[in-house]
Amino acid sequence: CFLPDAVSEATLESLSNDLNNKDLFELSGSELVESRLVHHQPGSSHYQVSFGPFETECLQSGDMLMIQGLEQFSPAVADLLTGTFSFLPRWRIEDVMGTLGDEGANCGPHFDHYDVFLLQIRGTKHWQISNGPFREDQLIADADLRLLADFPVTSSLLQRPGDLLYIPPGVGHHGIASDDSLTLSVGLRNPTLPELLTNLTDFLLDDTTAANPLTDGSQVTSPVITGTELTQLQAPLLEAISSPALSDWYGCYMTQLREPELIEPDGSYVAADLDGLEGLSCSLPTRLCRLSGDVCFVNGEAYTVSDDEDYPGWFDTLCTSRYLPRSALPSGTAGRTLLLKWLNLGALVPGRPNHN
Repeated sequence: CFLPDAVSEATLESLSNDLNNKDLFELSGSELVESRLVHHQPGSSHYQVSFGPFETECLQSGDMLMIQGLEQFSPAVADLLTGTFSFLPRWRIEDVMGTLGDEGANCGPHFDHYDVFLLQIRGTKHWQISNGPFREDQLIADADLRLLADFPVTSSLLQRPGDLLYIPPGVGHHGIASDDSLTLSVGLRNPTLPELLTNLTDFLLDDTTAANPLTDGSQVTSPVITGTELTQLQAPLLEAISSPALSDWYGCYMTQLREPELIEPDGSYVAADLDGLEGLSCSLPTRLCRLSGDVCFVNGEAYTVSDDEDYPGWFDTLCTSRYLPRSALPSGTAGRTLLLKWLNLGALVPGRPNHN
């Protein structure tokens, strides 16, 4: 799906100013920023990748700089997610990656396992698309990058500033930059089964009852493992992953911070301070969502909101606009107590967005 002129000139200008080359190079030099540099020699099929932090003030010919998690640092990118991309639940968005390159820079033909939205900010990018769908066994073995061994082009297009390109999972794509090209990639969080199982196991291990040994009450004398033993083993495992705690785990998992060190707790606010604030904004890295009942999740932690007649209205406002004006603050003690807690934890900051 290709949408020309998907964002306004004002939005483009704000993004381009906030993501100027100097600031992007500085971000790539931070230990808290995930960055990669892909080098491709024009005319060759060989790609080299190195990982940040980097000390650089410019890109060499054929280099492409890729910086993850820009929504954690750029107010303009955060505004883009609450504005242009408001049709996507914020908790489903993995992150926003910036791809900076000069003439000919690219990272090769590849595919992703998740939905991705590509927005051109500066320069142009020539895209080649291959419908696929592709699988892992179609990648070049032992390559530094996930490159497709065979890439039959089914369509191509030129993406200009403001144009938005949607790439579904499994569809091959290959973007080649023009001079001073900046593309933003909005990717959805689509974890693999091993990732989910690993995180769920850690979550269940935090439950003290899960430490109890599994016993079937029988005395096994046969050297053969029978279906009975397997059924008895399966029962507590299925009970563990189908318990009500599963929804709590998923909410915590989907709101985990990419870089917890970016949140700075304050701890100095008291209840009376809420009345003197213009409003409350989410810190740029903060992730939040809620269940249909009275449980909500902020930065990987679950909270129960009880006896609050204003909930979930104020929380939904916080989720969608990332800002809660003074007029929308809850009147009840329960909601205000949670807001104060999140303020002291650094998940929230006083004032309007982009002024933190």
